[in-house]
Amino acid sequence: MGGTKRRWISLALSLCLLLSLLPAGALAVEAACTCGATADADGVIVHTEGCPLYEAPAEEEPPVKDGCTCGAQADADGVIVHRAGCPLYEAPAEEESPAEDVCTCGAQADADGVIVHREGCPLYEAPVEEEPAAEDGCTCGAQADTDGAIVHTEGCPLYEAPAEEEPTPERMPAASLGQAVPSLSPMGEGALLAETHDHSDHTGWKELTAAYLESCNYQLSQGSYYLGNDLNANTTQIKVTGEVTLCLNGNIFTGEASYGVFRVGEGGTLNICDCGSGGMIQSADGHNPIYLHSGGKCSLYSGTIQSKVTAVVIDDNERSLGNFEGGVRNPTGSTFTMYGGTVRSTSSSNQGINVNPDLTNAAVIIQGGTVTSGRYGINAASGTVTLSGDLDISGNEVGIYLQNDAKIIPEEPLSGSVGVAMALPGVFTTGSGASCRQYFYSQNDTYEVQVSGSELELR
Repeated sequence: MGGTKRRWISLALSLCLLLSLLPAGALAVEAACTCGATADADGVIVHTEGCPLYEAPAEEEPPVKDGCTCGAQADADGVIVHRAGCPLYEAPAEEESPAEDVCTCGAQADADGVIVHREGCPLYEAPVEEEPAAEDGCTCGAQADTDGAIVHTEGCPLYEAPAEEEPTPERMPAASLGQAVPSLSPMGEGALLAETHDHSDHTGWKELTAAYLESCNYQLSQGSYYLGNDLNANTTQIKVTGEVTLCLNGNIFTGEASYGVFRVGEGGTLNICDCGSGGMIQSADGHNPIYLHSGGKCSLYSGTIQSKVTAVVIDDNERSLGNFEGGVRNPTGSTFTMYGGTVRSTSSSNQGINVNPDLTNAAVIIQGGTVTSGRYGINAASGTVTLSGDLDISGNEVGIYLQNDAKIIPEEPLSGSVGVAMALPGVFTTGSGASCRQYFYSQNDTYEVQVSGSELELR
């Protein structure tokens, strides 16, 4: 009896041992499952809600930092941002606003990404003024021009006053009465002296008298002379062989020599002026006051050249009918230049200025003054007549009469007008005279002044 009891106890213990090895779920399903849950492929039995064996899934706590109370989760980049109120919350740092954030002018970036704010905007910056690139010591900010030259303004330490240009004899204006000049050497500067002096001081000048003319055998080679009184040379001719300046000084020089009271030949230059009033060179009866030949030159700045026949003649070197100085005819033309004064012929059959035919390079240059005659103001049978300035050339018949191949050269500036006639109609200008049409009119009754290419003609 006792042995049987021990066997039953051993069997019960063995059974308990076996049951302890079984899963608890299986025991529960076997014992109390009411939903009929079965094990899935992995041997897991999941009971449905309401079954005595149903167990709600445990909520997993998010992996957050220690002390987090907001349950913040890591984002896709693994960054955890805690909410405000969480002990781990960190307020975001305030970003400093860029300069453009306080712009009040609405400036936009240009193509190069540069933002230029307008004046008045808090971000506006005035442009920096660049110092001009000028020479050292310059205070006027002068800039180099297209030729690289820097011209400083007056008052700047580097300013240089422009040099005054001395007028050349070919372009000198008529002399002004009462105009004083400094003492100049009379040698080689006759034209300048004729243009500027007033004889308040005769230093360097020689008074021209009958005695002096006789002493030099009536030949003037060079120097500056003035008339102290009226002077009559009678029939004696005065020859000019070098540069001579004669101031009429308000007096009258009278002569009666044939072929020129003053005869200016090769190498000779006669400059005539009048620093007084009423000064004149005249012929007494039927002779020419000025006779130019063989390249001689005469310039009139002021005063009067007057004759009962032609006042100024440009011809060859004839000294009497058929006789020539040196024995041989010299056809080299001479030059008469007029800046002021008056050339007058009182004859109804002669000219103020006459240029004879068959001369080479003869020239009349009129830049001022008055030419008048009872017939032709200027009669040119050869050479050229150059005109500029205010035109005051007249004759009872024609202002300028042209023969053979003589031509007019108009040079602007011009003003006024002059009548023109020709022995034969045709082109009468050279040197692009077409642009000066308004300064000429025809004194040939049957012809008109018209443009022909770049020149003017009568037709």
